[in-house]
Amino acid sequence: MMQPAADAMAEALAAVTIAPPLVPVLANVTAALTSEPETIRRLLVEQVTGRVRWCESMAALQSLGALTTVEFGGNKVLSGMVKRIDKELATITVDTPADIEAFCEDPLMFDLTGKVALITGASGGIGSAIARSLHAQGATVGPLRDARRSARNLESRAGRARLRRALQSC
Repeated sequence: MMQPAADAMAEALAAVTIAPPLVPVLANVTAALTSEPETIRRLLVEQVTGRVRWCESMAALQSLGALTTVEFGGNKVLSGMVKRIDKELATITVDTPADIEAFCEDPLMFDLTGKVALITGASGGIGSAIARSLHAQGATVGPLRDARRSARNLESRAGRARLRRALQSC
């Protein structure tokens, strides 16, 4: 059903130069970090039809030392999914300009050496600016591409009851 969209994505990405990212990309289709442009291109295409490996992605972040996730936009959709996986993992949701100011003024955010940040929407706009800022402060940043759509796809495919069971089993 989604193969035509994957084919269109492959065609569009064939015309684009993908530079090595400043920070590794955590692909939600593999739950692994990569910095290789051709691998990123391939995974972006696979993501259209592939399974979202949300539980495995969260486990990968935890193995990197993540203690907090920050969701930019999305009305706490991903933060709720994170809490279902690990109630101990702190979540921060940034939805408004005031939230952004408060987030940037948080004294805990200044020395991020050894910290890991998951940034949704880091490929452009404010997400990209935030990812660069956190990286400049010492954080390892793992951006997810189109995580809101991935969360919706996961919910629609699994159904609410099956999603709860799947997340609880992680």
